[in-house]
Amino acid sequence: MASMIYTRENLIQSVLDVQRYCSAEAGLADDMRGFNQALEAAFGTPLREFSSAGFFTETGPQALLFRRGIEAIQAQESGVLEEGLLYLKLEEQGESGKQLLQAYLSVGGAGSEVRRKATELLLQIVAAVWPAAPVQVTSADLLQHGFNDEQRPDPLDFW
Repeated sequence: MASMIYTRENLIQSVLDVQRYCSAEAGLADDMRGFNQALEAAFGTPLREFSSAGFFTETGPQALLFRRGIEAIQAQESGVLEEGLLYLKLEEQGESGKQLLQAYLSVGGAGSEVRRKATELLLQIVAAVWPAAPVQVTSADLLQHGFNDEQRPDPLDFW
């Protein structure tokens, strides 16, 4: 496998993935945690420790914004598994169901915008708190921190 390049956006996604898959089978949950830990180490951004900082610490306000940004993204992702069945049931209800579906889909569009803006906020926080952090890291950097990214599990294999 070729060496991968990871950005700060991958770092943010790894934080979300650790929380998303924390109750998954051990192989997947362990991989997500290990990947996140290696990314945090490679970027020099201890996000787990940072996000639990109290408000009255030096970076407390930024940590609070970080938690809020993560929560905003997570709120947009809830209920994804039920979407297909929901669409089907609403379409079966005729015109009123289709109107509700259209209204719901417009909310989903707004949710995509919330996710994009929250990700931008999180990236700005990382840049502000760790201005010397690299913009990207590689597979080799992760390997230096004990994580081999060559054979990562696919979350879909655990369904």
